[in-house]
Amino acid sequence: GVASATCAWVLWGQTVDPWNALAAVPLGGWPSKEACEQERMRREQAPVELRMAAYTCLPDTVDPRVRPKS
Repeated sequence: GVASATCAWVLWGQTVDPWNALAAVPLGGWPSKEACEQERMRREQAPVELRMAAYTCLPDTVDPRVRPKS
Protein backbone atom coordinates (compact mmCIF):
# COMPACT_ATOMS: atom_id res chain seq x y z
CA GLY A 1 0.00 0.00 0.00
CA VAL A 2 0.91 3.67 -0.27
CA ALA A 3 1.16 4.11 3.50
CA SER A 4 3.87 1.49 3.90
CA ALA A 5 5.94 3.05 1.11
CA THR A 6 6.32 6.30 3.05
CA CYS A 7 7.73 4.60 6.13
CA ALA A 8 9.36 1.48 4.76
CA TRP A 9 11.87 1.21 7.62
CA VAL A 10 11.13 1.34 11.32
CA LEU A 11 13.66 2.10 14.05
CA TRP A 12 13.10 -0.16 17.06
CA GLY A 13 14.55 0.49 20.47
CA GLN A 14 15.01 -2.37 22.86
CA THR A 15 14.38 -1.58 26.47
CA VAL A 16 14.38 -3.73 29.59
CA ASP A 17 10.94 -3.89 31.17
CA PRO A 18 10.34 -4.09 34.96
CA TRP A 19 10.50 -7.90 34.75
CA ASN A 20 13.97 -7.78 33.16
CA ALA A 21 12.67 -8.92 29.78
CA LEU A 22 13.68 -7.13 26.60
CA ALA A 23 10.80 -5.23 25.05
CA ALA A 24 10.89 -3.68 21.58
CA VAL A 25 9.43 -0.21 21.09
CA PRO A 26 8.88 1.40 17.66
CA LEU A 27 10.58 4.82 17.63
CA GLY A 28 9.61 6.03 14.18
CA GLY A 29 9.51 5.28 10.48
CA TRP A 30 11.77 6.35 7.63
CA PRO A 31 11.46 6.06 3.84
CA SER A 32 14.82 4.34 3.44
CA LYS A 33 17.17 2.06 5.33
CA GLU A 34 19.88 4.72 5.06
CA ALA A 35 17.71 7.33 6.78
CA CYS A 36 16.81 4.85 9.51
CA GLU A 37 20.46 3.87 10.05
CA GLN A 38 21.43 7.55 10.34
CA GLU A 39 18.88 8.03 13.11
CA ARG A 40 20.05 4.81 14.77
CA MET A 41 23.66 6.05 14.82
CA ARG A 42 22.54 9.42 16.15
CA ARG A 43 20.66 7.80 19.01
CA GLU A 44 23.55 5.46 19.81
CA GLN A 45 25.72 8.53 20.42
CA ALA A 46 23.35 9.87 23.07
CA PRO A 47 24.44 9.91 26.73
CA VAL A 48 24.20 6.50 28.39
CA GLU A 49 21.21 7.44 30.56
CA LEU A 50 19.23 8.44 27.47
CA ARG A 51 20.13 5.41 25.40
CA MET A 52 18.06 2.27 25.12
CA ALA A 53 19.61 -1.19 25.37
CA ALA A 54 19.82 -1.56 21.59
CA TYR A 55 18.53 -0.09 18.36
CA THR A 56 17.58 -1.96 15.22
CA CYS A 57 16.30 -0.83 11.82
CA LEU A 58 13.85 -3.29 10.32
CA PRO A 59 11.55 -3.26 7.27
CA ASP A 60 8.00 -2.32 8.24
CA THR A 61 6.94 -5.86 7.32
CA VAL A 62 8.90 -7.17 10.31
CA ASP A 63 7.64 -6.77 13.86
CA PRO A 64 10.18 -7.88 16.49
CA ARG A 65 7.41 -8.07 19.08
CA VAL A 66 5.87 -11.00 17.24
CA ARG A 67 7.72 -14.16 18.19
CA PRO A 68 8.02 -16.64 15.32
CA LYS A 69 6.08 -19.80 16.03
CA SER A 70 8.42 -22.73 16.46
